[in-house]
Amino acid sequence: MVVICSFIPQSTSTTASQKTTTPDPKPDKAPDEAFHGRKRDAEDPSNQENSPLLLDDRRNVTAEKENPYESDTFEGWIHEDENFVPTRASEKLLLTHGAKVNLLNKTLTSPLHKACESGHLNTVRLLLDNGADTSLCTRSGNSPIYYACQNGHEEVVQLLLEYSVDNGVDTSLCTENGNSPLFIACQNGHDNIVQVLLKHGAEVNLLNKASKSPLHIACQKNGADTSLCTENGVSPLLFACKNGHDKIVQHLLEYSVDVNVCNKTGASALYVACEHGHNSTVQLLLDSGADTSLCTEKGNSPLFIACQKGCDNIVQLLLTHGAEVNFLNKASTSPFHISCEIGHMSIVQSLLDNGADTSLCTENGDNPLFFACKNGHDKIVQLLLEYSVDVNVCNKTGASALYVACEHGHNKNGDTPLHIASRNGYDSIVQILLTYGAEVNLSNKSGATPLHMACENGHDTTVLHLLKQKANVDKLKE
Repeated sequence: MVVICSFIPQSTSTTASQKTTTPDPKPDKAPDEAFHGRKRDAEDPSNQENSPLLLDDRRNVTAEKENPYESDTFEGWIHEDENFVPTRASEKLLLTHGAKVNLLNKTLTSPLHKACESGHLNTVRLLLDNGADTSLCTRSGNSPIYYACQNGHEEVVQLLLEYSVDNGVDTSLCTENGNSPLFIACQNGHDNIVQVLLKHGAEVNLLNKASKSPLHIACQKNGADTSLCTENGVSPLLFACKNGHDKIVQHLLEYSVDVNVCNKTGASALYVACEHGHNSTVQLLLDSGADTSLCTEKGNSPLFIACQKGCDNIVQLLLTHGAEVNFLNKASTSPFHISCEIGHMSIVQSLLDNGADTSLCTENGDNPLFFACKNGHDKIVQLLLEYSVDVNVCNKTGASALYVACEHGHNKNGDTPLHIASRNGYDSIVQILLTYGAEVNLSNKSGATPLHMACENGHDTTVLHLLKQKANVDKLKE
């Protein structure tokens, strides 16, 4: 631990204050006994005379060679006697004389490593206050917080994490084996430290090189409760599904975790995996009996969210496992509605192939065609019309789907969908309307026909489409 430097001097000097025999530069005693710190401190009267002398005349507390890692004599601040308890005075004395807090020994161990390993809270605080680097790792990849977690020093862990607000203590720093601080805390059964780390955002699903997570090791060694949830009702399984950690999902399922567990919003593990597009995780859950009909508090099913996110492969998996195509959420919206709205052509086709009802309407009376037209998905509109969807159906506001596609609003002037499409130059919609029998010469309340509107707004191609359908060029606008 920390006391004074164990730099063995190459020469000695006798001062007026030291008339006793000067220690041999190469003492018979081991360096630890000779110079690794008298087991006295600066507050001890018997040591007051010697400490400044050692610091001023016989020790260079900042000494380092060009490569200090290869030094046979330099150990910086590190005291190798685990029973040694440093004092505030001795530590401050070293700092006052310029001791380097981040100097490493041959194993790349710093004073902060040793202080955290031994659990000396005051020493850790002093080192941090004087610029100790919390991100330094030993040759084995051990960080200061790792040592504190390994040895159960909760107060030290708490101090390091509180210090991280400004200086970024990284709880994800792992050893050469890939073990994180959370992993070692779980492995050694330090439950309080586990709670502290989780509170500060430690990654629960981080895998080591043996593909084991903190949760897995906790289950193995300490009988961890895999059903415990956060305040939002998020269980370990939901965390793993959200991030697509299939091995962890498999581990949890092996421990008989409820595959249909839901959070406080009603989202199941399957829903979460679908939402984040993890195909293999969805497959794993379905093979383990996940219920495809479990819905969120808004009534959204796993199939609904998969359609909304455009996850073609997941949609296929869910349909293969019997997901209900025509299930309506609390807004009376089906997976088919949302697919037509978003414009996922391949998903729309898959749903149609699996019995999607094209006549289902939302609470506002909007059918799937309405959604496709409103968002300009011409290919989906064409596909729906091929399935004989009623082009003239109206919602509760009196607007037809095709009208809304053109106007994105309601008719106040007697305009038909063809009027609006012609006015705006929506050629593809004009063609669809004409193909399915829209009246080309119908006038609105102002006496204007679609041809009037196309000509007025300079849409040449639209004018040609209308003329091909025998639009009346002689009809006058009122």
